[in-house]
Amino acid sequence: MEQQVLVFGEPVVQLPKDLFIPPDALRVLLETFSGPLDVLVYLIRKQNFDVLDIPVALITEQYLAYLEVMEQLDMALAAEYLLMAATLAEIKARMLLPRPPLPEDAEEAPDPRAALAEQLLLYVQTGQAAEALAALPRVGAGTALSAHVPPSGAQPLVKPSADAGKLAEMLRRLWLRHDLRRAHEVESEEFSLTERMDAMQARLRHHDGWQSLSSFCQAGEGRGGLVISLMAMLELDRSQLLEWQQKALFAPVDVRLRGGRL
Repeated sequence: MEQQVLVFGEPVVQLPKDLFIPPDALRVLLETFSGPLDVLVYLIRKQNFDVLDIPVALITEQYLAYLEVMEQLDMALAAEYLLMAATLAEIKARMLLPRPPLPEDAEEAPDPRAALAEQLLLYVQTGQAAEALAALPRVGAGTALSAHVPPSGAQPLVKPSADAGKLAEMLRRLWLRHDLRRAHEVESEEFSLTERMDAMQARLRHHDGWQSLSSFCQAGEGRGGLVISLMAMLELDRSQLLEWQQKALFAPVDVRLRGGRL
């Protein structure tokens, strides 16, 4: 939305010729531009030009005049301002140079101003979107909360009454609950299945013939030794390394290596 200047209630459409603008005001005006596109948009709106039909020659002269003023005021020119000046000069040269006639079936060359016009339209749309977002109401904007004032809806804190008897009773219950806990101790395995399998195979290799199954179970090892020996026998049998025999019902079970395999 464009802003109008009112003098005695009447809008000022054209500035008076004898209007004096201090040099410092021009410095402030230049410093408000956020980039070269902002300067171009300002010049186009000031002259009421169409973005899609920019008079490049006039805009280039006005843009270079602004850059010259910035140099006279010892203002540091960013590289993007100089790049835009070079771009405008290139477009101006391409617009002024005569174009060779094109064949009837050839397509017309693109307008050299098209890329700049698209960039300016995108810049204007982005600025308008930013202004629209800034105008939207924001939650909590302009309000300040004291650190001592609780937010609305907060429940007040109720401090419990101090009772030494209840505290002692709770400590006693915690102590009794602690006595019910039992530590679980994990002990390392006393027997190794791999070592028992290796020992059985070594014994069967060095003693030909059948061996009694009960001879592999040592009484001093207890239940753990009996279980590990039986597991080792089953693992060797699963690998098809053992042969089993029982001569009669309920007779002792004998084992040996299958076919003399190692």
